[in-house]
Amino acid sequence: MNADRLTPQREAEIAVWRKRIADLLWWSVPSNDDAEAKATTEDLLDHLIAAVRAESAAELAAVRAERDEAKETVAFLERSTLPDLQRTVQHHQDGKKRWRDRAEKAEARLAELEKATEQIRFLHKDSPMGPCPVCVDADAMARGDDPTVPYPCPTARLAGAKDCDPPSHRTTQTAEETK
Repeated sequence: MNADRLTPQREAEIAVWRKRIADLLWWSVPSNDDAEAKATTEDLLDHLIAAVRAESAAELAAVRAERDEAKETVAFLERSTLPDLQRTVQHHQDGKKRWRDRAEKAEARLAELEKATEQIRFLHKDSPMGPCPVCVDADAMARGDDPTVPYPCPTARLAGAKDCDPPSHRTTQTAEETK
């Protein structure tokens, strides 16, 4: 069945209403004979129905054209933007995964370094055998001076310590040296 056509049931309803309207209006049509007035009324109604159907068909065609154009626009937008959006989303998901992996590696490295720091602290300060003899100048300690040496011990070097002068070996800067 063509979508532009009315169903037989709807056609029958229109015919019933057309007949009722013709029966009500025939007397208002100027005529010498009642049969001629009824025929003229039915002709007028037929023309009116035809005009309404033509106008409805034109409106229906315009609405369908707009719908088809909207469908084409949506299809075009889906074809043109969805792949770009999918690439963008994938790019951001990949970037997020890379940063998550980096964060996990950094957290693992931090835990490793914290564990090494605790072990070095234990070896240098909290050891039952006393402080590390390589990192502490016992003579300076006995005199009451700063016991730290200007170089780190091999254990501290493994932890990344650099050579430097401890506070007791550093010379104080005079006002002239800072200028």
